[in-house]
Amino acid sequence: MTHHYHHVVAQVCAALMLSTLPLWGQQSLEIGGFIGASNYSGELHLVHYEVADSRLAAGFIARYHLNPAIAFRTHFLRGRLQASDAAYPTIEQRRQRNLSFRTTIFDLALMAEVNLAWFGQGARLSTSPYLVLGISGFYFNPQALYNGLWIDLQPLGTEGQGYPGLSEHKRYSRLQLSIPMGIGYTWRINNYYTIGFQVVAHKTFTDYLDDVSGQYPDLTQLKKMNPLAAALSYRSPDPSAPLPPERMRGNPNTKDWYFFTGIIFTRYLQYWNEKDSAKNRGITGKKEFRYF
Repeated sequence: MTHHYHHVVAQVCAALMLSTLPLWGQQSLEIGGFIGASNYSGELHLVHYEVADSRLAAGFIARYHLNPAIAFRTHFLRGRLQASDAAYPTIEQRRQRNLSFRTTIFDLALMAEVNLAWFGQGARLSTSPYLVLGISGFYFNPQALYNGLWIDLQPLGTEGQGYPGLSEHKRYSRLQLSIPMGIGYTWRINNYYTIGFQVVAHKTFTDYLDDVSGQYPDLTQLKKMNPLAAALSYRSPDPSAPLPPERMRGNPNTKDWYFFTGIIFTRYLQYWNEKDSAKNRGITGKKEFRYF
C-alpha cells in the first residue's frame, strides 16, 4: 500500500508541474453528489478490501476547473465502516480474540484533480481518466455490540489508555486527518451534466478506526477500574483462555485506511471563456460568463 501511495503522489506532482504550462480554455464550476460504498483496512480484516463489509456511502461534492487539465474540489461524505473476527471462524487466533466494531465516518476533504486527457467544459474531449490527491479531516466513533447495546469504545480505553499504571498512552482523538488519493473516470453528458466513477483510498495517521492497535492491558487491573472496558477488551468465547503471545491485540506498526468507491454526478453552475487568440489580441483576458 505504501508503494502505491508514493507512486500516485509522484504522478500527481508531475501532472501539476505540467499544468503550469500556458493553457487557454474554459473554466467551470460544478456541484453534485456522490453515492457508493465505504470500507476500511485494519486489524479486523485479512485483506486490504473486504468486499463483504462494504456499506452505503453518500455525500456532496463541488468542483472548480482551473483549466482543462486541473480541477480543485471539495466533498463532504458519510459512510459506514465495520468488521468482525467472526468472519474468520477457521483462524483460531481470530476466534479467540472475537472482536468487532462499527463506526459512522464523516469526511470533509479538499483535493486536486489532474485530468489525464485535459477534460473540462470547452475541451475537445468529453471524457477523461483522472488522478486525485488531497487532504481531509474526518470524525469516527467505533462501537461494539454488547448485551444488545452498541457501546462507544473510545471513552472506555480498551487497551488501558488513560488509566495510570496500565498504559502510557492517552485516549485517541476521534477527529483525525487523512491523505485521500485515487483514480476516476468522468463523462460529460452534455453542457449541463457530468457523471463519473472513482476509487479513493484514505491513508490515515491513526490505528484506531477499529479501536484495535497494540497490547492487551492487565485485564485483572482494568476490570477493577472499569469492568465494561475489560469485558470489551478481550471477548474470547472461552474466558479462561490465555492471552496470545506478547499480549498483542493488534499491530501498532501499521495505520488504518478507509475507502470511498462510487459514482459522482454533477451539474455545471457556471463556466467562462478565457479568450486569448492571436487574431483577437485586443480582447485578451476578456471573460464570457454563462450561468445555467
